[in-house]
This record gives sequence, C-alpha cells and structure tokens, in this order.
Amino acid sequence: MRRDLARARGHLAQSQRLAHIGSWELDLQTQELWWSAEVYRIFELDPTRFTPTYEAFLHAIHPDDRAMVSDAYTRSLAAREPYDIVHRLPMSDGSVKFVNERCETTYNDHGQPIRSLGTVQDVSSQMHAEELRRDLDLAHAQWTQAMDQFDEGICLLDADRRVLRANQMFYKMVGADPATGSGRVITDLVHPNGEDEPCVICRA
Repeated sequence: MRRDLARARGHLAQSQRLAHIGSWELDLQTQELWWSAEVYRIFELDPTRFTPTYEAFLHAIHPDDRAMVSDAYTRSLAAREPYDIVHRLPMSDGSVKFVNERCETTYNDHGQPIRSLGTVQDVSSQMHAEELRRDLDLAHAQWTQAMDQFDEGICLLDADRRVLRANQMFYKMVGADPATGSGRVITDLVHPNGEDEPCVICRA
C-alpha cells in the first residue's frame, strides 16, 4: 500500500512538472500554506529557504498585480465562488513569467471558509505569443495606414515572391481583392492571363 501511494505521488509530481502546473492548499484556520514542488519551480524559490505564507506569496507577485490578486481572492471568499486569474511573477534575472491561478474554497456548516485549494500554471509561452501577435497586428495596421497614403502601388513580397502586404492602390491597380490577393504570387496578379500578356500595372 505504501509503495502504491509513493508511486502515485511520484506520478503526480512528474505530471505537474510536465504540464507546468503546481498545486497548493491554504488552511484558513491555521493560515498554513502548502505548495507542491512544481509551485516552487514555477516561482523559482528554494523550498529549503522559503516558507510559503499568503503574505510571502503576495510579495512574490509583480508589484502592479498584487492588489488585483488579493482582491480577486477576497471577492471569491465573500461570494463563495472559484476564481481564475492571470498575473505576473518577476524573476531574479529580470524576466517576467505569467501564471494562471485557480482556486476553490470549502466552507463549514456555518458558512465560514476553512480551506482553499488551488493550482498555478506557467502560461508564459502562451502570453508572450499573444503579446507578439498583438505587436505584429499593430505593426501591420500601422504599415497599412501609412502605405495607403501613397498614390503609387506598393507591395511587400516574401522570398517566393508572394504578396505579404500591399496598399490599397496596388490592389486597385491589379484589380484584386486584398482578402484574396494576399499570399498570391505577384506574377499571378500582374499577369492574370499569363506572362505573355501585358502587365496590368503597365496598362493602369
């Protein structure tokens, strides 16, 4: 039985490490906070030197996110509802992690909160990818707005001569819709009837 229990705990720890999800438990009667090994890894804290408490947890959070996280937990206790929040963790090397915190609290027969159980998941890669996507979308919008001010047709091609971006005048000159013109080989746009035919831009 002990061997099976030890094996189950080992599998759980391995699963948490692979999924970058740690678990924690807060006893609201004693204020004792327990973290799984993966939580320490995510926070990059040494379990032999760091004693988890709610105050120490808040201190480990990005200063700009502490009030948000504390308020979310307080509201969840008052409303007796789970909470799900993403916040930042500043690392000692200057980098910033994003973690998704989820929590549920159990109550006694008098409606008093007695224990909070939660998980911490490192979602840095997803958040950084989303930030990059937003930056690229913004850059694309700014490029388009700037290029649309020109009366000349302007387009940006990739190594295979496919249209990555083009301004409105370019699409007007080749008679193509931006929704379908993007990604096409430029010769297909300027020579829609074959390269033996005159270039449509030359006729424009």
